[in-house]
Amino acid sequence: MDNRMINTTDDLLKRSAIVWKELMNYKYIFTYGYKNKLSRISIIFPPEKYLNDINIPRYNSKKNR
Repeated sequence: MDNRMINTTDDLLKRSAIVWKELMNYKYIFTYGYKNKLSRISIIFPPEKYLNDINIPRYNSKKNR
């Protein structure tokens, strides 16, 4: 595997983690009205949800040679 690809992936993961950490300090609440009824949408970034939805495939170097 090309080292440039590994470094790019590492950089992307590092930047994503930094942004997520910053987002955890905020809670976004949107209130909107439709047909005389108010509704609310909340967007939060709780730490326990961090990277739970990402599946990272396992790499077996012996198998792929």
